[in-house]
Amino acid sequence: MRLETLREFIEFAKYQNLSAAAKKLFITQPALSNHIASLEKELDIELVRHEQTLELTEAGRVFFEGCCEVISSFDSLVDRVRTLANTGGMAGTLTIKAMITSQSGSMRISELLSEFRSKNPLVSVKVQDANKSSVVEDLLKGDIDCALMYNVYNSESLGYHKELGGDTGEIDSIIIDSAQITLAAQSTHPLMARDSISFEDIIDYPYAMPAGIQFEEMELSVRRLYNKHGLELKNIHYKIVDSLSELIGSKTHGDEILLLGSKPALTGSMVCRTFDPPEYQDFCLVYKASNTNPVLEAFIALAKERTAM
Repeated sequence: MRLETLREFIEFAKYQNLSAAAKKLFITQPALSNHIASLEKELDIELVRHEQTLELTEAGRVFFEGCCEVISSFDSLVDRVRTLANTGGMAGTLTIKAMITSQSGSMRISELLSEFRSKNPLVSVKVQDANKSSVVEDLLKGDIDCALMYNVYNSESLGYHKELGGDTGEIDSIIIDSAQITLAAQSTHPLMARDSISFEDIIDYPYAMPAGIQFEEMELSVRRLYNKHGLELKNIHYKIVDSLSELIGSKTHGDEILLLGSKPALTGSMVCRTFDPPEYQDFCLVYKASNTNPVLEAFIALAKERTAM
């Protein structure tokens, strides 16, 4: 069975008219009729009902749909192989777990992945939500190649590598970008009337925190930030929400505050301010140092390239 015969049958099935299909295929009508008859003989199945007008049998309709899938898959494969041959690009799979905790973080992840995909069209990039299980465990087990994590601080100042197993050299990471942290609260909040706000100014105000395992890394990051300033995170009000957008949209109680990424999408009477001096949170690529996936190496190289820009 030739692929060209399947293509001819597809064209006939679209028109269900030998003359129109033959014209489209640039072959004669008798040749097309013979090819379809040979196909039916090879399959030992009646594909076309010959009555006053030609029409597909039920088997013919099913065969037509299957032929479309086969030809589409084959053409896609040919395109991929030609791209590989012409560009010298690599093929393979990259599995990423992404912790997206802010609108800006999501945008940076999208930009990085979009650039990597455009440079490596044959690579299958699989992005998983990072709220199901431990990122570190998945890295060490080899279930994922890397993770994109927001709200992670520099290992030199906070020992992040050690927490991830970096003391044994198992986990490595690079900071791709940093974003300024903002303070969000109701417009009537006492802090909002100040000319400038230092991080120490927020110590006595209650803090709204999303509850749930998917926000575990965010909570750890906030606690690290307070520890960095020698402050205690107290008066925490936990809210059960599915996303930070839902947290922002929920009504804060009294003088509650939120710490968010840069330029958050606020709702209602919520407003945001920046700290003076500014506070930053990191957007990191975390990976197992011993991972030998060449696709991961290319992704790390791109991330480092973007960092150096």
